[in-house]
Amino acid sequence: MQASLNGERKIDNYWEKTHDWEFIAELRKEQELTQEQLGEKIGVTNKTVSRWENGNYLPPADVLLTMSQLFDVSVNEILSGKRLLAEEY
Repeated sequence: MQASLNGERKIDNYWEKTHDWEFIAELRKEQELTQEQLGEKIGVTNKTVSRWENGNYLPPADVLLTMSQLFDVSVNEILSGKRLLAEEY
């Protein structure tokens, strides 16, 4: 991964490129939020949200924590790309 100026990490290895980053989009849509509305809630642009949902960049740790609270899921679930059962932690 390569760091950017705003703390995002560019995704550049196979595991991260094949990971289901669309889970962020699913969580956003469950809350009936647009990319722009989510961006406003967490302090980023809709373009940044799009980059995360498309798997181009990884959100910084502080944003992962904010999203986990907003969507009522764990950071592990966001990073895993799915809701996890207790035994999967």
